[in-house]
Amino acid sequence: MPRFLYFGYGSNMLTARLKARCKSTMPVCVAFAEGHRLTFSKSSFDGSGKGHLVQARKRTRQPGVLFEIDVNERGDLDEAEGLGNGYYRNDEFPVRRHDTKEIVSSSVYLAEKPDLTLIPYDWYLALIVAGAREHRFDRRRMRELLAFECRPHVNRPWGGKPDALKLLQAAGVDDDLAVYFGAQIDLAHPLSPRHRAV
Repeated sequence: MPRFLYFGYGSNMLTARLKARCKSTMPVCVAFAEGHRLTFSKSSFDGSGKGHLVQARKRTRQPGVLFEIDVNERGDLDEAEGLGNGYYRNDEFPVRRHDTKEIVSSSVYLAEKPDLTLIPYDWYLALIVAGAREHRFDRRRMRELLAFECRPHVNRPWGGKPDALKLLQAAGVDDDLAVYFGAQIDLAHPLSPRHRAV
């Protein structure tokens, strides 16, 4: 079965999250979107901000994770990502692999109309942090993620919150997300050169 490369930079960095959407998902390596940085400027129907990459200084490198997915599941990913409902897909998005330093083309989803005033919910940021931990991001990158403002999700619509909390529980994340966020910097540790996001 032909496969395509997908670059996850937000909640889809958590492999279990992406596998729930596309069963054939296989992580490849950490990669970097050069000249881009993470924001939460994609408007969601639940009133929060979701991940989006904006252009930044040339030396800025936003880490994420490259995955391989069967092409017959591309439609499932389009639906999960909201293609045509605030996101568009770029199938020629260049990222630099951390393992080989090679630049490869990948599929990525980006906001059609970014709004930099938006703030993510705490559970959404927790998925991103859990994905960064899974793929062994270093302490500096963890601090960058934990510096983002987020807010508790206390009112309907619940959107993806119930499924997210199940994934977080399976990943060993405490129900008290504030406690979880506070513990992450202390848990981050130097990584082997092969895995480290630098």
